[in-house]
Amino acid sequence: MMLRSFAGNPAFLIFVAYNLANLGNLIFNMLFSRWMGPSLFGDLAVVLTVKLSLVSIFIAVQMAVSRMVAASGHRSNHLLARLHFYGFCILTLALPILIALAVMVDLGGHIGLANPHLLPMILIIFPIALPLCLLRGVVQGLMDVTGVMLSVGLEMAVRLIGAILVWKLGGGIEGITLVIVASVLAGWAVIAPRQQARLSIRKPGQQGQPADVRLSAFVFACLPFAVLQFSQVVLLDAEVFVAKMAFSAVDAGYLAATSLFQRIEFYACFGLASVLLPSVSAAVARGETGLRQAIPIIILFLMVTVTIFAAIWIMPDTLITLLVGEAFLPARELLPLAAASASAFTLSFLIATFMAGQGNYAGIWMIAACVPVQLGTFLLATFHIPFFHVFDLLAIKVTCQVMLLIGMALLIFKNGYKAHKKDVNRQSLKLKKGDYPHGSS
Repeated sequence: MMLRSFAGNPAFLIFVAYNLANLGNLIFNMLFSRWMGPSLFGDLAVVLTVKLSLVSIFIAVQMAVSRMVAASGHRSNHLLARLHFYGFCILTLALPILIALAVMVDLGGHIGLANPHLLPMILIIFPIALPLCLLRGVVQGLMDVTGVMLSVGLEMAVRLIGAILVWKLGGGIEGITLVIVASVLAGWAVIAPRQQARLSIRKPGQQGQPADVRLSAFVFACLPFAVLQFSQVVLLDAEVFVAKMAFSAVDAGYLAATSLFQRIEFYACFGLASVLLPSVSAAVARGETGLRQAIPIIILFLMVTVTIFAAIWIMPDTLITLLVGEAFLPARELLPLAAASASAFTLSFLIATFMAGQGNYAGIWMIAACVPVQLGTFLLATFHIPFFHVFDLLAIKVTCQVMLLIGMALLIFKNGYKAHKKDVNRQSLKLKKGDYPHGSS
């Protein structure tokens, strides 16, 4: 009975839906790394990284909306309805300007894309990402399992099946890029009619509606998570862009393959962060520290990390052949560094999420501060050190991520010590009041 109850829990089903989508994305990478080869797959990795960067800008909106909807319990919200409609309109009007600027400065060439048409194509996602993330925030806040499964599942299915069909029909990487855009649109369209009705704009004078959250308060609620998402994309994937600009197409493809391993570990644990944040917040509201809620998350993180390192240690060639194909076997020497950097960053991400659940955003700002350090070191070393290799690039990344993790550990230890000291002082004060009933000494 307990197992059936757990399996029917909305939070668990939503977690499963996202991880099934991650499995589909993994199959996508496994197939196209084999069919394209290292050079062309490097271009696809850049396209996917740009897509993740664009969507991650609005993941913060998704997180803030889910918390807002879950807390209010109301089905209509004037602010969210306006954001959904006017946000899409404004970003659509801004899209031609964004594409024109990207073409004028040859941004695609600067980030290593050999095909100049790919960047304008993938930028079409920009106005679609906001309404998609906003509506997903609504369905997650309402624990609408059907809505989440439909949106996430259809997006993954369109991307995987559509890309396979387009590639087999000779559409090339340009066709695959357009399929990626279409998949995001499909993820929005399947839930839009129902959720738009829930977010119906309130008529003037209509009674019985909840008070709207101010736009400024909503923006400030999103800001820390926006910084966290942007930092995550840069710290995990920036070396793909650097490699495309500085190294050969083949070496860049090898690095793109290792970035896939990093994403596997991070996104396997990203669902843990989505559970950690609300559970710790609820615990703090009850007067607890949230540490009890964090312990199973850390155990699961360690299980994932140990499994990945064991696979890399025991069968690196089999792992590479299985996931990306034999053409990428020279990348085996990069796997330990890639896994180490991903593990260190993922743990830092979980610590920052834990602290955010406690209302402390210092961990997020520390992760953000690591962005210019890691990226600046990448660029300086790549273009100013002779005979610099992709192995050295990952070595720099590991160093930066381990130093960040040490800083995060010291920060949370310091906060824990302060909390413990306050608790001791509070208990001491209670004892003194018990010894002196009238409060005098």
